[in-house]
Amino acid sequence: MSDKGENFLKRALGTAFATFLSRILGLLRVMLESRILGGGVVASAWGFAFGIPNFFRRILGEGALATALIPIFIQLEAEEGGKIARKKLGLVFAALGIVLAIIVILVSLLAIFLESISESEHFKLGFKLLPLLMPYAFFICLVGVAQSILSCKKVFILPAYGALILNILLISTMGFFCYVKKDFNFVVNTMSIIVLVSGFIHLLMMIILMMYYKVSPDFRFKGVEKKSIFVSLGKTALPGLVSASVFQMSLILDRCFAMFIGPEALPALNYTERIVYLPIGIVAISFGAVLQVNMAQSVVAKNEQEVVDDLIFGLRHVLFLCVPLTFFIMLFRNDIIISLFYNANFTVDNIQATAWAMLFYSMGICFFCSIKLITPLFFARKDMRTPMICAIIVMVINLGLNLLLMHPLKQGGLALATVISSLINNLLQLGIYHKTIKPIPLQQIFKPLCKAAFATLVALNIYWIARNFNMLDYSPVLRFAVLILECAAFGIIYL
Repeated sequence: MSDKGENFLKRALGTAFATFLSRILGLLRVMLESRILGGGVVASAWGFAFGIPNFFRRILGEGALATALIPIFIQLEAEEGGKIARKKLGLVFAALGIVLAIIVILVSLLAIFLESISESEHFKLGFKLLPLLMPYAFFICLVGVAQSILSCKKVFILPAYGALILNILLISTMGFFCYVKKDFNFVVNTMSIIVLVSGFIHLLMMIILMMYYKVSPDFRFKGVEKKSIFVSLGKTALPGLVSASVFQMSLILDRCFAMFIGPEALPALNYTERIVYLPIGIVAISFGAVLQVNMAQSVVAKNEQEVVDDLIFGLRHVLFLCVPLTFFIMLFRNDIIISLFYNANFTVDNIQATAWAMLFYSMGICFFCSIKLITPLFFARKDMRTPMICAIIVMVINLGLNLLLMHPLKQGGLALATVISSLINNLLQLGIYHKTIKPIPLQQIFKPLCKAAFATLVALNIYWIARNFNMLDYSPVLRFAVLILECAAFGIIYL
């Protein structure tokens, strides 16, 4: 392996470890949510309300705006120096802060109005919680932009640990409620306030890191040509914002469809996503964050071959991990759900609803991960238009598939529609890059993929032993111990 490959893996694995801790805590948080909120009306309302500020986080904080800033900031530092780059960054932060404040106010007012006219219990509670949770979008979007700037200095690991704050505070709060019984309204209101506190602390941490690495925004705008940064950012980020908005709107529509299927459908999708997106967050997002910077630097150096080499390198390592995870989660989904979520408030019906969604969602793990590595091919070139067009096409397809599949398959149909749409998105972006920019030698990942598939099939033999056990008959501790043994046995045989 080359020195560059080793450095890439060190940064990616360092970020992955921090993300792993965050995702594990997030899983523990969701386990507590299932114990306290159950799998019905209150869990549905909380998932809906908390999903709205996260919608804006994914668009503005972790989405196109933050992504577009990486190549722009790298180019500004190279051409105009760090001082001017920081002043122009200050302009971006100031403008984004104003836009976010307006969004928070408008969405909160809309939620108050919709609460007054809603008749469904889970919709009404969701709209009631939304004004409490919306200010979190202000904090976390600025956090995402700050994190993208720190990544330009190849500071990946410390910012990734900031994501632990939300989970630690919420876990502590819900752990308290496990022993002190309170009504549901008091619980979800307290959880909403904790979310806001975590967002503020996370932003403060990012500000301190930016000051330490001398990339903090400078709000003294005198002598800075203001129009250029917004023109450049608009050309680069606007198509990406549309693309990210389309994708996130697709997720919101999924949630709305789930709310109409029944109160169990949305929690089933949320709990499933928490498990399925565990490997995505650990593997794909970590690799993608490092790839984005590497590719941007290679594009500036006009070395397109290096961009393709980075993609192949990333795909080989991601698929090595994602192929076995796909089949393990698909076959052992009942054991996973029972071990993590089963309790007095999360019933057998909730287990069946979640397992049905997980069967289909798990099929898409490789596609969900690979798109995180493919899209930076265009972002590194400041080409946000191509992913935008692909996202619009995919959203239309996903909407049609939702309407087609949700009635016969319920929440499983929504999950399957997402998987098919993600596969199409992968194929579209790979095909466009391959035809218009540079051929991608995908045959280089064929041999590692075959090895991973063969090893997975061998390791899955433990399923025929494990299926003879009924996890519902065991105590919570024994259920968890059996799941750990299943994971360990599968992992050892695979490796």
